[in-house]
Amino acid sequence: MHPKSAFRRTASLSLVVALFSGCGDSTAPRQRIDPTKSTITLTRPLLFIDDTVRATLQVRDTRNNPITTGGATVVFSSMGSATGSSSLTVLPTLDNGDGTYNANLIGSGMGSPRTVTANIDGLPVSVTPTVRVVGFTKIAAAGGTLHGAVTTTGGFTCGIITTGDMYCWGIPWFGVRGTGSFVGPTPDPTPTLVAGGHQWTDVAAGLWYVCAVAGGGGGYCWGSGSAGELGNGISGHGSLDNVSIPAPISGGSTIGTVSIGQSNGGCATTLTKTAMCWGAGVWGRLGNGTETPTDVPVVVSGGLSFDALSTSYSGTCGISAGSAYCWGHYSLLGLGGSPAPESCSGPVACARTPFAVSGGRVFRPVVAVDGNVACALGTDDQAYCWGSGYVGNGSMGASAPTPVSGGLSFTSLGMSGDSGHCGIAVGGAAYCWGINSNGRFGNGTTSDATVPTAVSGGHAFTQMSSSQDHTCGVATDGNGWCWGGNDMGELGDRTTTRRLTPVRVKLFAP
Repeated sequence: MHPKSAFRRTASLSLVVALFSGCGDSTAPRQRIDPTKSTITLTRPLLFIDDTVRATLQVRDTRNNPITTGGATVVFSSMGSATGSSSLTVLPTLDNGDGTYNANLIGSGMGSPRTVTANIDGLPVSVTPTVRVVGFTKIAAAGGTLHGAVTTTGGFTCGIITTGDMYCWGIPWFGVRGTGSFVGPTPDPTPTLVAGGHQWTDVAAGLWYVCAVAGGGGGYCWGSGSAGELGNGISGHGSLDNVSIPAPISGGSTIGTVSIGQSNGGCATTLTKTAMCWGAGVWGRLGNGTETPTDVPVVVSGGLSFDALSTSYSGTCGISAGSAYCWGHYSLLGLGGSPAPESCSGPVACARTPFAVSGGRVFRPVVAVDGNVACALGTDDQAYCWGSGYVGNGSMGASAPTPVSGGLSFTSLGMSGDSGHCGIAVGGAAYCWGINSNGRFGNGTTSDATVPTAVSGGHAFTQMSSSQDHTCGVATDGNGWCWGGNDMGELGDRTTTRRLTPVRVKLFAP
């Protein structure tokens, strides 16, 4: 063979080796990157505002083999519609030197999914994942104070996010987490998805049970139904009345909103604004003219159309055409000095059917009942309370609707905990009054308050909910914040540490 031919063959072989091995030489040509074969993965497809997900690009060659050297110019970005899409802040790209590239994506605005893409040396990656910034639409704090050697609180929380999914965290007792599992009173601060694949629109939670509304008006409950609280035709003590996954409420296919007290049962309004209740009938809280308990919904008497409804263990109140009506224990009736219309077992003064609250005041469709105190929002945007207990004006009772102190203009009232109320003022600031168990007022103390006290942190809320030991709220950016008792992990910050001021719910792993 001619010497020059041998030299050419040797030189060609050396070039091939250099192309495909690199041999650790940073100046050697890389394998040919194929953006159509390269892949992007995300640590998860959902995040909240201020949450971070990591995007990882694995570059590949034309044969779909991973390339294990760095040096490419990679730029991550996201794409979505001009309006309505999630917003992301994309941090600078990190070249790991092994053929993978990372960028952190921070949620900065809720919306529909966005596509995460990347350019490699100016060429776009073809196969791209999506990510969505979500927020809470409704949150429900629940549970009560336990006494014994295990724990001092039995709290849990459930929240619906903008995908329609619902997650719960905290104590898993009696199946209240809705996962299909029955577990004892052990802490569980990790949020889990409620089973059933429903798209939820409303949720309310009590001591040991939850009721919610799915898209299309289907009503469901789960947890402990010993007094017929689940509305599914089952009651009694023992394991047979406990349900660990959402079970349909009997005849509940047209429910619009749902309310349940800390105990004794629930009430709901249908899509046509008919009120119905189920569970214990003590003092006439069902509103159907009897005190007979029922484990299926019964229609409230009187034929009124209700725009809002709230129930507790002792009675129920609703707003119909701007007027407040209550039934049950006499303290809730807003009698204004007049005698109660009936006498219930006990004997206790009561009303077994809707009774017009005195004073003739016109209310917005906002009402919240806590034990023996009811509060409603007037058309002047002031909160008015009546009943026996913390009515928010410095006293411990009012026989007729009385303005809450402070002259605050409220936009909504929170679902009430036992002996406590909260409201959201214009601008989103939250205020609470009553018994400050475990610091559930979020003002940095455990001191009770007979007038509204501001929740710390400067957050602007759209919705709130309280239990016997903690409170949670949805902020205007969709993030959830909770405060108070946390023995069971009910605050959602993935700890069991009590918090006297709001902490952000970490629905997804940090």
